[in-house]
Amino acid sequence: RLLGSLLCGVVLGLSAAHIMPCAWIVLRKKKKEKNEAEISKNEKLRLQYFDIPALGEPIRVLLSLGRFNWIDERVAYNEWPEIKPKTKWGQLPILLTENNYILTQSKSICRYLAKLVVIEGSRLYPDDPALAFRVDELMDALEDVRAKIMPTIKIADAIEKERQRKKLFAPDGECTILLKKINHVCGSDGHMLAGRFTLADIWTFFFFSLLRCGFLDGIPANALDQHTRLCRVHRRIADLPQVKAYYTRQAEENPAYAAFLVESEVSRMDISLPNDRKPQ
Repeated sequence: RLLGSLLCGVVLGLSAAHIMPCAWIVLRKKKKEKNEAEISKNEKLRLQYFDIPALGEPIRVLLSLGRFNWIDERVAYNEWPEIKPKTKWGQLPILLTENNYILTQSKSICRYLAKLVVIEGSRLYPDDPALAFRVDELMDALEDVRAKIMPTIKIADAIEKERQRKKLFAPDGECTILLKKINHVCGSDGHMLAGRFTLADIWTFFFFSLLRCGFLDGIPANALDQHTRLCRVHRRIADLPQVKAYYTRQAEENPAYAAFLVESEVSRMDISLPNDRKPQ
């Protein structure tokens, strides 16, 4: 665009005094168009989410895997009423860049970060549209499982809440049936897409850890064991050095995070979850 501006000036017979201001405008506009959301590995990022192992978790995993310079800002429930009106959509998580650009929506943030993170030569969100579709498809299928659980959060009676969740994960339960289908189509080598790390692996790791950690009462401890391929994905991500280091530190402060570690690490920890950490 700068070259075009200079050439146009020459063709029109303009002097340098006329051409250069035009060129400077193009340069300034180009600088502005660099995209405020662009993230570099060196700039300091700030993730805001509650101190719970829920939708902020896959973002925490990606920030750890990518070795980003980031602050894990955990919002207390009593702080949320004051913070909520100041957020873009009235919800968390949000990721703030050094120039105060705000990224919102958990899956959108994850896809963006996954395009920047490479493991064993594979970009976590593939450039190939067909592969990217398969990643999205598997993530959405897992989200369909989570969607079946979400209505139970609004059940006031604790006994009924647990009964409904056990029903979902019974042998003929809706969650069990859908997880069997996902388990059948995913890779057998510890990856959702055989042969490579993708964002779908990260999402599976997050979701299985959430179901196992005690945050959602009533889900049987062994409910996921039959989905062996998905369990293998969970173990592969949990065993990555950056992930293991991050969750070892977190589990020392919050027992729920023991479920984000491999089985050998979990067995050493008490994974009971205090009531003030559970959804209301």
